[in-house]
Amino acid sequence: MFKGGRLCAADKYGNKIILPEKRIYQFKEKNLDPRLKKWLRDKGVDEVREGK
Repeated sequence: MFKGGRLCAADKYGNKIILPEKRIYQFKEKNLDPRLKKWLRDKGVDEVREGK
């Protein structure tokens, strides 16, 4: 939900949920397709991590 132009979240009772400051998507696999990484970043993911 957006409030005042900012994204905010609430549970089903209306209590505010604090969103994480940084959104990270982590994969177990190595060598991810660069197109997937770009797509995730375009969707608002701050960091994409790959397996070691």
